[in-house]
Amino acid sequence: DFFIPVLRSRGIWIMTYHPVSFDIYRSMGHLSTSEYILLSYPQFSSNTSQFAGTEATDKSLHESSDKIRISGGHMNELVESELREMHRIYTETTFRYSGMVARTYYHFKLKILDYISSGARYVCVHEQDTLKGYCIYFQSDDKLLAEEMIISTMTEARAITDFIRSLSDGIRTDLKLPPDADIRELISGYEPVYAAFIEQNA
Repeated sequence: DFFIPVLRSRGIWIMTYHPVSFDIYRSMGHLSTSEYILLSYPQFSSNTSQFAGTEATDKSLHESSDKIRISGGHMNELVESELREMHRIYTETTFRYSGMVARTYYHFKLKILDYISSGARYVCVHEQDTLKGYCIYFQSDDKLLAEEMIISTMTEARAITDFIRSLSDGIRTDLKLPPDADIRELISGYEPVYAAFIEQNA
C-alpha cells in the first residue's frame, strides 16, 4: 500500500500479469511458470549412464558424442563469457512462458550470485561450441535437486539428465522441468521414474 502511491507519483505504472484462467494463455501458445513437471528418480541403482564416474567439480569437459559435450562445476567458477552465454540461452528459451521473469544481464548476474551463496553447482551442454542449455542444481547427502533447467531441445535435456544422474549415486534425484517438456526422453532407461505435474495457481 505504501510503495504503489510512491511509484505512481514518480510516473511509474505497474500492471500485474496474472490470468483469471490459464486456458486463455495456453490457447495463445503461452505457458505459466507457476506450472512445472517434477521428475523424481529413486536412489541410483544398477542403471549406469554414459557419464558414470565423472565429477562436476571442475571445468573439465566430458564428451557425450561427436557434437555434444558437457561441462560442469561450482557456480563461482563461471567466467564472464560463460555467464553471457547462459543469459543468451535463458532469454531465447523462456520468452513464451507467461510469468517468466525477463532478466536483464545485470539481474541475471544477481540471480547467479544468489545461487552461488546457496552453494549451487551447474552443468552446461554445448553443441559444436555453442551453448544449448544449462542446469543449476543443489546436492546434499540424501538428495540432488535440479532447480533450474534451461534447454533448447530434449536432446540437451537428456544429456544433462544423464550427467546429473551419474553424480547422484545412492541418493534421490529431482528435476524441475518446463510444463511442455517431453519427459519420455528423460525416463527411458531409468525406470521407475515418478512424474508429477505441479500447478500453483493463485
